[in-house]
Amino acid sequence: MSAYRTIALAVACAGAASVAAYADTAAPPAEKTMHVYYGTVHAVRGTTVDVTLRTGRTLVVDAAAAMKAGHVVLLTPTRPVIVRGTLEAGGTVDADAILRGHSMPEYWPADH
Repeated sequence: MSAYRTIALAVACAGAASVAAYADTAAPPAEKTMHVYYGTVHAVRGTTVDVTLRTGRTLVVDAAAAMKAGHVVLLTPTRPVIVRGTLEAGGTVDADAILRGHSMPEYWPADH
């Protein structure tokens, strides 16, 4: 075997070992599930929005990312909205969009 082939083989084996080691230690980030909620704006405090759902439950929404992206309607109390985002561990929804909702709650689909 020539010296060139021996060196190339050694480099290829070392590279494969490091890739295999990286693959074993690097876990992919957990994918967050997107949720959609329908309700009315109850209160707005900076980038935090309280939305009252049809069940009467208050949903606390962090709208910072949605506001930064320009994906937010005018947030005024009693305005019907659709909140799309991920549910965080503390129960807050991290919204990527807050859209205009239908004015008649009986036409709102189920939250999911």
